[in-house]
Amino acid sequence: MKDNLAFEFFNIILPASKMEATIGNVKELVGSGDVHEEVEENILKAELYIANLAQKNVPLGVRILSETSKIIYGKIYSWAGKIKVEARPKLEELFSLIREQWELSLVDEELRLDLMAAAYHGVLNIRPFFDGNEKVARLFVNYIALKYDLTLFEVSPSIKDEHAYKKYLRALKVADTGDLSLVRERIRNVLSNSVSGISTSKLGPSGSVGD
Repeated sequence: MKDNLAFEFFNIILPASKMEATIGNVKELVGSGDVHEEVEENILKAELYIANLAQKNVPLGVRILSETSKIIYGKIYSWAGKIKVEARPKLEELFSLIREQWELSLVDEELRLDLMAAAYHGVLNIRPFFDGNEKVARLFVNYIALKYDLTLFEVSPSIKDEHAYKKYLRALKVADTGDLSLVRERIRNVLSNSVSGISTSKLGPSGSVGD
């Protein structure tokens, strides 16, 4: 079933020539860290959801996060998809920042990295759900990456890679002080190492997040 979902996902955004290699990459991402067996398949479904969504001009809002959480955890936990009331104003501030900078970021690679770092850390820091916020944050920043015509990538390294994981935690700690530079460079590095860093999807960096 997981193989079928992966094939369906990449059939949307990749040509056959790159599908096999990229499916292997995503299987590795899904299998990294402590991903519970019950949610592995749901993460692939969530990837499919954001891939479809990234091809459309939909308003950037909390529904993207809510639906992602619901897809991953909806059949397991009652809190899935339910955004905390106190988190909504902060999320709206984050979405406003992305919308305001979007057009300029289409022609500015450094600003793209800034916005992706802000999106990832913003969701982690706001913690809109009872749990599972890192997975939702990763999928959200991948949604933005797909809008930029970039590939899927994993921000958090495997917890089994102790050195890399400690660096990742340090980057988040520094980001909590308002300095997103380490998260930004983490995203730059993983993008450069992921399937040549660029997908051949037709989404293109002209895709809108504010329509």
